Amino acid sequence: MESKWGGGGDVTETHRLWKRKDTGSFVPTPTEYKERVYLISDHGEINCINPMTGEDIWSGVFPEGRGNFYASPLIAGSHLYAAREDGKVFVVKLEDEFEIVSEIDMEDKIIASPIAISDCLLIRTDSHLYCIGN
Repeated sequence: MESKWGGGGDVTETHRLWKRKDTGSFVPTPTEYKERVYLISDHGEINCINPMTGEDIWSGVFPEGRGNFYASPLIAGSHLYAAREDGKVFVVKLEDEFEIVSEIDMEDKIIASPIAISDCLLIRTDSHLYCIGN
């Protein structure tokens, strides 16, 4: 599929490659890694999407919990980190299927998105800032 760059004025109808109404997020921002887009809904559904076609490569659902996903996901070291409001941080291996490889309970509310600095992961909860790394 060819890209539709350029144009002027309202190009909504003429430059859209695809549109989906079955998935989306209210707060978390989608992220991209190796020509795939990762989208986490507020309620914990995750889609790995081909950005050229809009089709799912895979999809999954995080375990149920006491909160929504407000933080945007982080990709670092070929893993996706997704923090949920109830303090759970999920680590997903970025392969050809949905696989949670780790779950961290920070035991405190998380709204902020995790960030990576050098070889460290920074996670801010309501009451603490954690640096996880060597």
